[in-house]
Amino acid sequence: MSLSILRDELQCSICLEVYTEPVFLTCGHNFCKDCIVGVFDNRVTSLIFNCPECRMTFESRPKLQKNLKLSNIVEHYFSTAKEYALMENTPCPVSRTCAIHNKLLEYHCTEDEAFACASCCIIGKHKGHEVELLANSSRNKKEELKTIVQKLLSGCKNIDKTVHDLKTKIKVQQEKATEIESRALNLFDDIRKLLDKLQSQVLYEIQKQQDDILLKVAKRIQQMEKDKGELQQKIHLITNVLKEEDPISLITDHKKIIPIVPHSAPRKQDVVDKLDYELISVTLQNNLQHLVGALPKLQQKNGFYVECASDTLLDVTTASHRIGLSKDLKTAFHINANNLQPISQNKFTFCQVLSTNSFKSGQHYLEVLVSNEGVWTIGLAYASIKRRGTDSLVGCNDRSWGLCWMDGNLSALHNSESRAIPIDTPIEAIGLYLDYEAGRLSFYQVSNQIKLLHTFSTKFTEALYLVIYICGNTCARIKI
Repeated sequence: MSLSILRDELQCSICLEVYTEPVFLTCGHNFCKDCIVGVFDNRVTSLIFNCPECRMTFESRPKLQKNLKLSNIVEHYFSTAKEYALMENTPCPVSRTCAIHNKLLEYHCTEDEAFACASCCIIGKHKGHEVELLANSSRNKKEELKTIVQKLLSGCKNIDKTVHDLKTKIKVQQEKATEIESRALNLFDDIRKLLDKLQSQVLYEIQKQQDDILLKVAKRIQQMEKDKGELQQKIHLITNVLKEEDPISLITDHKKIIPIVPHSAPRKQDVVDKLDYELISVTLQNNLQHLVGALPKLQQKNGFYVECASDTLLDVTTASHRIGLSKDLKTAFHINANNLQPISQNKFTFCQVLSTNSFKSGQHYLEVLVSNEGVWTIGLAYASIKRRGTDSLVGCNDRSWGLCWMDGNLSALHNSESRAIPIDTPIEAIGLYLDYEAGRLSFYQVSNQIKLLHTFSTKFTEALYLVIYICGNTCARIKI
């Protein structure tokens, strides 16, 4: 059976459309539920109920029963019609007449989002609702869809732009990585060349000493071989004299030989020449120092130079009376001070200390050795940081930036805002890298492999000082 024939069989006699929620009367005729309910609600005589198909009269309002089998057939019809429409690329049939009043659908109810005829708007279920002509509603919907399309197109453009920007960034980063890799290779090539040169100098000194010794030993051997030949000649002469049987001849020859023959055997001579180990060591040490001294220039030449701030010292005048400092002013440790000592305006009341030197430009790097015990905070601060009150602690104000270790947890602190930092290995040293002009302060975990822990980005407005907070059984030391 074709879809058109099946549609005719499934057509409601009231709305002339395919059944919607089909129900049947006791006379056996089927109708759409809304259609038959509308007929019964709008009957002329309130006491008479008739079947619109066979005109059978009912004494009371008939009870409507859902036709399950017909509902399944209708559902199957719409499913088949939809698949057919998709295959043929044609729209599914849409009813254009009111199922209740059998009138042309001319309006759209904006409250129920449903189509309605004139009767629906005047006496039907859409009475009093906000309605508009289908043409106007269609026009408005088109405008709405156009707006949505424009937004979607704008979204597509934004996505395209973002993708383009990301691809550009990838290209830029790839080019940057290639350029940095090239500079790094050039740096190592320069180091290798210098190392090869210094190595050659050390090896030359060793070889020179060896050649000098070998030459001296060879000459000594040659001389000793010559001396040995002369001794052998004298032995030969003496041996011949010993063979003389005539006493007069023996005594005469003896007088001739004695003046030219030594009375004792020549002593064994030791070789006293040896490599000058001290000279070689001094040469090596001098060359290594030259290499170390030349590294900054090589780094600067290849764009990798960072000023090492290992000469940083801690400032006694800022140290809290609960902070102890080593003689070289490199180590800070916590001490118990039961009696409060007079505190100058420059000293911290909490267990903190600043460095003597500051950083107000350029790029700098230093390392601080720490432990996994107690509580410590390592960071940088302005000299204008407060000396008293809880807001004087590192990271608890807008004038300091720090990395805090407490209860086995690591966090970055600034202006009393904390950010947890996950760690998977014990911390032995913290590296601080400052790029003043770029406004970047980075903290690194220093071990066999360097790991970035956190980076602060801001605009620095004052000179920065190293600041250390120590509490409990722990200490911090500036690495030399």
